Amino acid sequence: MKKILLSFFILLFASSAMAFDWRPAVNDTLRAHMFRFTEQFIQQAMGTEAERSLKDFLRKQQKIADKQPYAWIEATHAVVAKLKEIYPPRIDDGGQESIIRRNIVKLVDYPLHVNNRAKETPDAEKEAFNHATNTYLASTRQMALDWLSQPAPDSGSVDICLVYNMGTFIRTNQRTFAMDICWKGTPEEAAFIAKAIDVIFVSHPHQDHYTPFLLQAMADAGKPIVTPAKSLPGFNDRRVIAITSTMFYPITVAGIDIRVLHGAQEVGERDSIPNNTYMLHFDGFTLINQGENENIPIQLQLPVWPRPDIVIAPSWNQILYFLEPIMRSHGARVNPPLFLPLHQNEMGHRVQQRESFWELWNRRDRLGNPDFHYPPYMVMDNGEHFVYKKK
Repeated sequence: MKKILLSFFILLFASSAMAFDWRPAVNDTLRAHMFRFTEQFIQQAMGTEAERSLKDFLRKQQKIADKQPYAWIEATHAVVAKLKEIYPPRIDDGGQESIIRRNIVKLVDYPLHVNNRAKETPDAEKEAFNHATNTYLASTRQMALDWLSQPAPDSGSVDICLVYNMGTFIRTNQRTFAMDICWKGTPEEAAFIAKAIDVIFVSHPHQDHYTPFLLQAMADAGKPIVTPAKSLPGFNDRRVIAITSTMFYPITVAGIDIRVLHGAQEVGERDSIPNNTYMLHFDGFTLINQGENENIPIQLQLPVWPRPDIVIAPSWNQILYFLEPIMRSHGARVNPPLFLPLHQNEMGHRVQQRESFWELWNRRDRLGNPDFHYPPYMVMDNGEHFVYKKK
């Protein structure tokens, strides 16, 4: 068995070593690639509601491309938003509607991969990118705020809302909590969130996984904050519940039983960022959130833990190493968990490092390995939510 596992991990390492990134491109090239992708999308959407919207979008943008070279950036966000309303998140079964969902989120990759950090990029292109991106992110934050104001799901269901990147709000009919929320909105919105949720979890102290003023709002509201360190850059409060080591026996916070695999996100040879992989048991559900834990050996202990119902992990973080031991937990083959691969299009990164939805399905170390037995999975974009009910 050890030889089989070793061979498996060597194969995975070889696959991940063949990494490729989204290549930076000038506006005309990126737009041409988007046009070509949209043409392929139309062919795969023939006879559906998506076909007409895509044809109208493509026809108009091709017509005005010369006179309005950057109009496609905002227009692409608009058609994606329209299509997401028609085709909300769903568990991917490989059918036509699942292919359409894949293509919808792949389409948003293009406006989010404008090379806005390059000195040679024209100011007009950067302005168009900034306006479109800020509008997109603001609209998805509003969707999350609206979601927090909606009624809780029925008993036996859990509703998961993606905020940004890897931040999630999670709600049952008994409680609402948050994980890795990077909130780019206002302090007033943060105060609203703090009133709406019961506890917030931070996997590691990178500021795309927490926001100091949101944590302060939680502390001011007397709500618990669970972290892997006693203090975080920009936030230091003695009331933080710091879990700084692996914890196989649970503690209970806000009605949630918490176990932890304590590891790190490696940063260079000398420094590392502490990272908690959380296993949470609440209201009949078990959820694992990897954070950005790159400590592969410690994750081999996952089969001794209860089988999760939901698994959250960043798609770039060697997810096959993470999923393989989870799928060996008792009952996982017969009743596999729902997998949510997150962390696409982190705007704080360079274009090459903005993990794309396109890479999610095209890399063998993501969802593109035909030899790996994946659990059911679902892909969401910012602001979207999905109600999961146990079988």
